[in-house]
This record gives sequence, structure tokens and C-alpha cells, in this order.
Amino acid sequence: MTLVEVLYLKWLDAHHTRLGGEIVTEEYGPVPICIAENYDVEYGKVLWKDALAGKYGAIAEYVSPPPPTPEQLRAEMPSKTSVEFRAALRRVRTESVPEGIYAEDLIAKIELISDRDLREEALDYFERGSYFERTNPWVDILGAMFDLTPEDIDYWWMQ
Repeated sequence: MTLVEVLYLKWLDAHHTRLGGEIVTEEYGPVPICIAENYDVEYGKVLWKDALAGKYGAIAEYVSPPPPTPEQLRAEMPSKTSVEFRAALRRVRTESVPEGIYAEDLIAKIELISDRDLREEALDYFERGSYFERTNPWVDILGAMFDLTPEDIDYWWMQ
């Protein structure tokens, strides 16, 4: 392999144990790379040594990714079966819900929805759903009926 150029070197971790970037070779053109000091092939070991010696210019510092947003965290939360969802509802304990949320409590709140189509949609979701995902808008809507914030629901969801 004939190395033409080494580009975009950057540390891939805060401890400076891995480098990423791109190499350009005569045979393959541009190729993404990830190398470490203990790389298992000779050209990787040479690239590592030369990069640390500054042969390819400065190595960009590692930049930590931003922390995940609440929405991203919610998307990673496990789905719940109908049985798990109802059991979790009964475990909810807040100032506004001191004894948990039972099916009859939730249905009574849903019955207060004035729009008939929305009311039926909520009933379908709760009564006929076989699994529940944290990102479904009905989870927050139904939670708000009991004065639960999205953060309250997140906590309850993971219990």
C-alpha cells in the first residue's frame, strides 16, 4: 500500500489511546482509519509513531459528544407490555397521585376528553395496546392528566 496523504487526524478518546482520520493511498484512494499504539499491522504502527511525532501536522483534540437530550434518552427506554405498563402505573407515587394509578382512574380521566375521536383514540391506546413506548405522545398526555411531568414519567418508566 502506497501512502499518499494523511488527513483529519483527531483523538477519538480523552485518554489519547486511539486516533481517527483518513489516509489516501494510490491503490484505494481515501480510506477512513482508526489506529492505536498497539495496532496489529506494521503500517498502523508506523502511522501511529509518525502521527505522534507530528509528521502529519497537529492532531485535533478529542471533543466529548454532548449529553443526550431527554428526547434521545426517552427513545432508548425499553417498551413495556400491557401488563408491565399497568403494573408500573400502580407504582406511581406523587403528591397528586399518592396511591398509584389504576385502570379505572385512567379510564375516568380519559372519559373527560371532550373530543370524541381523541377520547376513543386514548381508550384504544390504553385498553387495546399490547405494548407501550415511552415516546408515544399518549404517555405524556395521559400522564399530564394526573399532573405528572415528562420527568416524573421518565422516572416511573424506568422503575
